[in-house]
Amino acid sequence: MNDEPKKCPFCGSENHPYHKEDCFIINAHYSTIEAYNTRPLEDALRSQLADAHEEIKRLVEELEVFNDTLANNEEYCASMSQALLRAQAEIKRLQEALTGLGYTPSADDSGSYDSLIPDEYL
Repeated sequence: MNDEPKKCPFCGSENHPYHKEDCFIINAHYSTIEAYNTRPLEDALRSQLADAHEEIKRLVEELEVFNDTLANNEEYCASMSQALLRAQAEIKRLQEALTGLGYTPSADDSGSYDSLIPDEYL
């Protein structure tokens, strides 16, 4: 417990037991500094404020994790998009190579190149 008196909650005086003349508490008598420093409402409000600060800190940390995850997902999506474009370009290149070899899809295989793949690989 702090042995120094707190400021008066009414007049702001730091010189306990001397208060400003118009102070509400001027005639109050306290047996100890501890009794004088007991401020249940102030203590409750300070506790609530500390809890609110902790909750804000927790939420900010959660938001940072979320933002990092989002950034990683955006990078992953961009990477997958580039991979898809490369795969599409490779498919087109292979189709052109097959056409260059004289292959033309028949009406019954709907343009599929699956007929060129041996059955054991399907």
